Amino acid sequence: MADDDETETEDDEPHLNGPSESGEDADGGESEPHFGRDPYADDDDDDFDFDAMPGGEEEEEEDGGDRPPRKKPGWQSPIFITSVSLFLILVGVVVWVGITFEESEPEPVASNTVPIDPVHGEPSTSTVTADASSDADDDTADTSGDDDGFFGDDEEGDEDSDVSGAENSEVADATDAGHTENAGATEDALAAAPTRENQVAAIAKHEEAVAPAPLTDDDIKLAPSPDPALGGRGSTGGLPVVAPDGRKAWQVYSRPFHHEEDRPVIAILLAGLGLSQSATSTAIQQLPGTVTLGFAPYAPRLDDWIQEARAAGHEVFLELPMEPFDYPNSDPGPHTLLTTLDPLDNLARLDWLLSRFTGYVGVTNFLGDKFTSSPDSLEPILHDLQVRGLMFLDARTSRNSVAASMAATMEMPRALNNRFLDNEASRVAIDARLFELEQIAKSEGHAVGVGFPYPVTIERLARWAATLENKGITLAPMSAVAYLQGDQTAPALDGDTEDEEQGH
Repeated sequence: MADDDETETEDDEPHLNGPSESGEDADGGESEPHFGRDPYADDDDDDFDFDAMPGGEEEEEEDGGDRPPRKKPGWQSPIFITSVSLFLILVGVVVWVGITFEESEPEPVASNTVPIDPVHGEPSTSTVTADASSDADDDTADTSGDDDGFFGDDEEGDEDSDVSGAENSEVADATDAGHTENAGATEDALAAAPTRENQVAAIAKHEEAVAPAPLTDDDIKLAPSPDPALGGRGSTGGLPVVAPDGRKAWQVYSRPFHHEEDRPVIAILLAGLGLSQSATSTAIQQLPGTVTLGFAPYAPRLDDWIQEARAAGHEVFLELPMEPFDYPNSDPGPHTLLTTLDPLDNLARLDWLLSRFTGYVGVTNFLGDKFTSSPDSLEPILHDLQVRGLMFLDARTSRNSVAASMAATMEMPRALNNRFLDNEASRVAIDARLFELEQIAKSEGHAVGVGFPYPVTIERLARWAATLENKGITLAPMSAVAYLQGDQTAPALDGDTEDEEQGH
């Protein structure tokens, strides 16, 4: 009996090792080969119920067999299902936000956008909008501002209501007053540029179009010379005089100039011109018109040079030869004003010098460190220049010069040289002197320099002049500093010597 039970028990156990070596199954029949099949799978797939395994828990067969656990396929995993659900929710949110934003975004109102604030001159952020859903009898419109600078408007909105709303805004006031003739062009530009960045760019372009461009040498025209009312006749020729209506040569023949009070100014005189054709032509053509040019009275073709210089926008000065301390070793030339001469003789020589050409704003001394140190010799010369309506520039060839202080006492237009640029004609030395002028101008508000037509001086001056705008300094004609320096004397730098101040 026990043997039968053991036999029956062995028959009930599953055959985990597949078919027997003889190829027959436990029932004695031939078994099919199990290539790639799950050895635990039932022959009948319909008998397996996935619902019988909630939560992936293991279930035993009704017959009490000890079967391994079955797992759900990957697509039925809770993690997979959760991930797919979250993805679908995210896609739905993105689509919903996109649709909502597109429907709620307003359309720009190009036709009613006026970009300029009429009071402050700044881009206006107010525009006119019309409510498309308002009643047909309602002729009012809402006017509001937004950081974006524009609002949507129904194309079918009432044009009359738009105008009515605009009348309550500063923008409409500017439009009604004809604030600018180019408003239509600006509105067209803004219609094609609905974003704030493009609106600002269009406004800037509009302001550039209506703003006056800075004057250039080509734009500035000096008064015609000679002016018959400013020229008299003397024994040596035409002499400058004050016009019957009070006009004076130093004003009429000056270069137009607008002085911005918050910017220091520097005036430069390039002296000794007319004697060298190449140097004179180079100075006239390469230097900006704000550089004043001084001409020697002995130069040939003076009338032609003066006309060419003035046509290029340069003010011109006449150089008066005056006695130096080492005269006659240093001889300024014929008709030099001397301390040993009688005042009438010096005035006669002055008439000859002043009659050499016309169209000059004023005069300056050539050499003359001894003559400008003598009040008795200098006083009748300055008085004659004053009554003729001329400006005087003290070249300051000597520390003992009294010319500037005497001119200030006489209340005549005058200027005072602060630095000779090229006592040492080198790039380094000239640049150092120009830098010193900048420091004086920043400290005093104005400065004056004098140079000579060396090629290196002209080259450094032209380069330096191009840098002044970025430095906040203005290069001015000499007439622009008249009366600005008072009776001050130029501050001396360490290392200045008497020889250096004598100039050329």
